[in-house]
Amino acid sequence: MDDEDVLIAERPVGSMEEPTRRPINLRPLLMGLLVMVLGGGLGAAAYFLSDMDTRDIIALLDISDQPRLSLELPRGEGGSAMTPPPAAVGSGLLTPPGGPGVIPTPQGEAAGIAAMPMTPPLKPEPAKPEPPPIVAPPVAVAPPPPPAPVQAMPEQPLPRNPDQPPTYAALPARVTEAKPLAPAPLEQLLRQSAYGPLPVVARDGRQPWKAYGRPFDAPAGKPRLAVIVTGLGLDKDATEAAITKLPADVTLAFSPYAGALDKWVKKARDAGHEVMLALPTESTGFPARDPGPWGLLIGNPVEENISRLERVLARANSYVGVVAPEGGLVRSAKLAPVLMALKERGLLYVGDGAKADSGLPVAAVTAMLDNDTFRDAIETRLTMAASTAKENGSGVVVVSPRPVVFDRMVNWLDRLTDQGIVLAPASAVVKQGGK
Repeated sequence: MDDEDVLIAERPVGSMEEPTRRPINLRPLLMGLLVMVLGGGLGAAAYFLSDMDTRDIIALLDISDQPRLSLELPRGEGGSAMTPPPAAVGSGLLTPPGGPGVIPTPQGEAAGIAAMPMTPPLKPEPAKPEPPPIVAPPVAVAPPPPPAPVQAMPEQPLPRNPDQPPTYAALPARVTEAKPLAPAPLEQLLRQSAYGPLPVVARDGRQPWKAYGRPFDAPAGKPRLAVIVTGLGLDKDATEAAITKLPADVTLAFSPYAGALDKWVKKARDAGHEVMLALPTESTGFPARDPGPWGLLIGNPVEENISRLERVLARANSYVGVVAPEGGLVRSAKLAPVLMALKERGLLYVGDGAKADSGLPVAAVTAMLDNDTFRDAIETRLTMAASTAKENGSGVVVVSPRPVVFDRMVNWLDRLTDQGIVLAPASAVVKQGGK
């Protein structure tokens, strides 16, 4: 037991005196206070050091009387200090106390040794020129093969100039006025029938195709070319333009379905034109292109075709013959009876399917302009017809009455003379009996 326990034990029981207080142990308190002081000091020092940069710490540790460089310059051979860069010496940043060119010796290492003069600055070596860049030699590459030629689409001609479309009124007026043909019809060249007067051969042998033909006199040996405008009488403007503005040597063929046909024929003859009838036959494109109620068809009996032929011939008079379009009938055997009937009546025939040695005056069609009514197509076919006329001595061009056709044809007819070709009526190019 310790002393306090003895005193308490010796205290008599029942005594009223208070027990003696124990002394306070201050050792733990002092230790804690010391720890707090030391900890605070260390913390303050750490905070102070952490707020300083490297230069402040180095200056704080450098406690010599004279300031010196905290980092010594490296030594060269023989213990001499290496020369600092010229830029630093000249600028005064590293100028020692003894003046420029002298480096002070730190205390405690080489006291009493005279300061050594600074080594003159090294001359910078001249910069070597950079070698030229190495360029790789070009690699020879074979040129690509030429592309295969592309077949260019031919330029499609325009049907007309949209700014100035051709019109019948814009056609130039005929240069010279032709003399009217001889008065017609002739009574000795007509015979009455159930359909009206029909042409026949006169008792003296005169034939209608010669009696009603346009007189023609041209130098021998020059090629002749006939131009026939077919389908007239149905369009008043087209018929008027063909009669009044086309040259008199152009032959005019009227449709049997035209109204007032006798008046149109007379007006054409008075303007000097030779006249024909357009024979309605089964042509290319049948049945879409219907020849009408008087059409001569392959499927008709021979008697029916002859009856329709007579009905057509009775529609007018004073004409030289008929012109037939290309088609099925002219390539069939049904054409022969028709040609025989025309021969008996003294008329001529222009179209395909007839033989020149049959005794009938015939002429084949060289070019027909009734489908491709484009300017370039028209001029191409007219040029081909002129070439054919030069080769064969004669030719026939059949055209439809349209403004663009008339416009191209008028210009082309003006150039025929320069090509040595004579424009002739249809009766001047037919051949009879092979002659």
